[in-house]
Amino acid sequence: MAPPATTFASPFATEEEGDWAGRVVLPGELPARSALADARLWFDQALDALKSLPESQRGLEAAYEIRLAHRAVLTQLGEGSQAVEQAREAEVLAKRLGDEQRQSRVSGVLATTHTLLGNVDEALAAGTRAWTIAADA
Repeated sequence: MAPPATTFASPFATEEEGDWAGRVVLPGELPARSALADARLWFDQALDALKSLPESQRGLEAAYEIRLAHRAVLTQLGEGSQAVEQAREAEVLAKRLGDEQRQSRVSGVLATTHTLLGNVDEALAAGTRAWTIAADA
């Protein structure tokens, strides 16, 4: 039994996808498109939008959460140094907020990120920092 055919049509089709528009295609024939790459762009746009707003507690909290989510996407895309940069910026925000739970969380995230990148010393330092903050709270 043949797999069902679908029609690929999108008002957002790129030039690369343009020749697919309106064509009946079988599953697996669609051009590769990365949801992770799209997510990276959306997080970049969200961070740019936050820069245009007046600074507030809620804005700093949103920037913290966006940066951690952005870090996860960057890690999956293999952009380790940018992932660490986003986590470090989230760490700065957690300190500015004076939020120990967020500080411990981001230190744990940094430990994981450094582990994935093979940065053992940095991973150990961040993990120790996460544990220390959590134990003191």
